[in-house]
Amino acid sequence: MHWGRRLGTTAIFAIFAGCLDAHTIVSEQEDNTDTATARPQGWSQESHGKNAPPNYDTVFSASQVRTMEIVLTDSAYAAMRTDLTSLIGAFRTRQGNQGGPQDTSSRPGMPNGNGIPGDTTGRPSMPNGGAPMDTTGRPPMPNGGTFPADTSGRTPPADSTNVVGPNGVGMDKDAMVDMIQGDPVWVTADLKFGGRTWPHVGLRFKGNSSLATAWQSGSNKLPLRLDADRFEDRFPETKGQRIWGFQKLALNNANGDASLMREMLATEVFRGSGVPSPKAAFVRVVMVHGIVRDTLGVYTMVEIPDDPLLDGWYGSHSGNLYKPEGTGAKFGTMVDSTFTVDAADISDVRAMVAALNDRTTDSAAWRRALEKTFDVPVFLKWLAANTAIQNWDAYGQMAHNFYLYGNHGKLGWIAWDLGLSFQSGNRMGTSMWHGTVDSTWPLIHRLLADSKYRAAYAQDMRSLLSTGYDGAAMSSKVAGWKTMVEPCLTASERTGFAAATTQLGQFPATRIATIRAELDASK
Repeated sequence: MHWGRRLGTTAIFAIFAGCLDAHTIVSEQEDNTDTATARPQGWSQESHGKNAPPNYDTVFSASQVRTMEIVLTDSAYAAMRTDLTSLIGAFRTRQGNQGGPQDTSSRPGMPNGNGIPGDTTGRPSMPNGGAPMDTTGRPPMPNGGTFPADTSGRTPPADSTNVVGPNGVGMDKDAMVDMIQGDPVWVTADLKFGGRTWPHVGLRFKGNSSLATAWQSGSNKLPLRLDADRFEDRFPETKGQRIWGFQKLALNNANGDASLMREMLATEVFRGSGVPSPKAAFVRVVMVHGIVRDTLGVYTMVEIPDDPLLDGWYGSHSGNLYKPEGTGAKFGTMVDSTFTVDAADISDVRAMVAALNDRTTDSAAWRRALEKTFDVPVFLKWLAANTAIQNWDAYGQMAHNFYLYGNHGKLGWIAWDLGLSFQSGNRMGTSMWHGTVDSTWPLIHRLLADSKYRAAYAQDMRSLLSTGYDGAAMSSKVAGWKTMVEPCLTASERTGFAAATTQLGQFPATRIATIRAELDASK
């Protein structure tokens, strides 16, 4: 794969209430043999090896909330938080809970009694009295390391009054994509999960508004990203390390979602309708640093689009994988920097954007040219599902939160980051026809203006409502998850959980009625 993929079999599982401990063994096989590298104790090809098939049933359990324990040093923990302060601002600068537990503890933390900037918990902070700032405004990494330069080429957000961004600054809706400039710093951590340990895994904070708002509200339940072999050059024993077949995983914090279930439910809808989407599962995350053991709460663990997902949906991972953001991700014009990948050849995207924006009056010729470069049927299925669940933080409102995969010259759409779904009318409106989406979003505006594509979209919506988007079935699924998840919640997560899950369970039936009325009116 050029950056810029085997699915588990569908099965029916019994739902178990309660959290499975991180030390509970889910597989007994162990194999420490490796002819090239001295592996750590407990390493096996099945659970740690690069060539092991992805074990979806183990990593993404449908029947239990497993516990994931992340162990890191005090200095690594301090480096993460100090770096985030430089990117976002001081910890706890807003009032209110944004979807995670606020830290009100008096627990011990960083050595030498130095406070974390903006942290009013009374915990000590950076070791050795802090460190001088480098030219990026961030302190140096522990042990003499340095922060990577931001080479994303992204333009800082422009001031506007359209949307309120972090710290109350007005931002343009497109610019809001980059509420945080640059990626947070990577550190090493040991990961304990399913009775196994993975040493020296790469760990960093991740996200945009989900990270910024949680941090500013004083929550330690921050979204995280794992990379199993991120530090293989520094720790050769982790070369090619995988977590039961997965190199990268995301831990999403359900920011602003008291039910903790929106992303999980949205993922079920997309996958059920045949739209390439990551697998997801509930996990309980515990972070240990120094003598502090912090139960962060229940997260949604999501596979990051990579070889297992691409192999599963497309049968290959050799094409270009793009994660576009910003103006170029609207596809009104070609912006090369939006589609940077390891491979220099981005002709697949150029061809797609050119075909989409071709102003020919021959509709049939336009459709043929577009379909040679872009998987239109899958995009229309995505649009139907995304509209049904009212996921406003997506294409048509925000220029991000999707991947494109170049599959033999034709780009395919992959759904991503679905945590702001199931919210009635939030910026998106309620109409399935997207009348407020203008020509700056040509994938919606031009496709729905075409009579054949409009009819195909309507049929996709009817199919979704008759098969995968059933109000009673989804309400039952939410109720089952509630039984499974509730015993694992922190005290803070319990606030509003029952009411939010009830509301979520009722949402599909109400939304289905609205859409059916529009479909009937369009006949």
